[in-house]
Amino acid sequence: MKMNDDVYLDIVNKCKFAIGNCALFSYLYSFFDTSSLYYEIVLYSTGIYSCIDLFFTSSNESRIHHLFSILLCSYYYNILPNDRSIIVYPVLNTEISSIFYILKYWLKQPQLYTINLALFYVTFLKFRIYDFYTLIYTTHVTMNMSFPFFILIACDGLYLMNLYWFAIMNKIVYKNITKYLDINKDILCRLICSYTYFINIPLVFCMYTLNKKNMYDILGVSMLAISSHVYHSNIYNKLIHKIDYDLPNKDNIILFVNDALFIHMRCILGIITNFYNSISESVYISLSIHFICFYLGILNVLYLMKGDSNIHHFYKYHNLAMFMPYIYDSYLFALRTPIEVTVPFLLINTIIVIIIATEPFYKLNHVAFHFCLIIETYYICISNNLT
Repeated sequence: MKMNDDVYLDIVNKCKFAIGNCALFSYLYSFFDTSSLYYEIVLYSTGIYSCIDLFFTSSNESRIHHLFSILLCSYYYNILPNDRSIIVYPVLNTEISSIFYILKYWLKQPQLYTINLALFYVTFLKFRIYDFYTLIYTTHVTMNMSFPFFILIACDGLYLMNLYWFAIMNKIVYKNITKYLDINKDILCRLICSYTYFINIPLVFCMYTLNKKNMYDILGVSMLAISSHVYHSNIYNKLIHKIDYDLPNKDNIILFVNDALFIHMRCILGIITNFYNSISESVYISLSIHFICFYLGILNVLYLMKGDSNIHHFYKYHNLAMFMPYIYDSYLFALRTPIEVTVPFLLINTIIVIIIATEPFYKLNHVAFHFCLIIETYYICISNNLT
């Protein structure tokens, strides 16, 4: 018999609330005693709950989260006892934020409800984003510790889910902010984006010594900054004059294609800089992928000009053509970079993908994307300096 939705939600909320309180007690108790006893209770409770709810939940996101939780529980005893506090306990601390997530269903007074939501946001940011990263990844990197493969897969998967949910949370927060601040405008986005990529130019000059190798990446960054400025300024001017703009048209299609071209060029020249002293087949593979994807991008533009594409399909295929080589190039950078740089580099690239996929900042989403690219440039410079 199918369980009533209200009954199911009540049971789930009570289970999560109990686990969250156990996690909070374990976290506070750990300041006085590092014994794993209470954390193991949280672990078992989380594992049992995940196994049962896996068959009842209708949310695919929850199913994925449960699978990673079960994987973590299954391989817990494959970790040396002294190492469990380093990687497993911070994961279990993330359940503390569940307390405030559940309370939003039970609190009726508006002021308490608002305070609770703020506490949920803060605890989610601390335990699921900041502590998860600093206590697991940073400790793993600095102490050069080795953990079972499936434990790392479980932790990576759980962290990706946390980043995804945090993006959704920020989407809600941003939407509420725009009720009071009139900032969700295309015209503001284009104005900011026409200048943000210029920040990368002084950044690369500060990070690099001027030599033949580094000039390739400096050239790529400079060309893209100019192209980005021209393209976004063109759209900004259209919007200033009350001209609607959703898709590239005959007036600025060349600027759009140029911007796409210089994005590819910036990536290619960055790879050439990284492999300057040891050109390998990986560089030629990257060049081939960029060429093919640029060609597919041109076809996408031609279909648009013929009227055979709509806004959804056009940007879907455009983003796909831009991200395929981007992902491969990120893999190459990560492969040739020490782990202490690789981890934050892959993190910022993951955040970029999540921002593109979830659009947490609506019409200002491209601004967030540009600022992430500045951080990415910083780590690319470090990687290139080390090769």
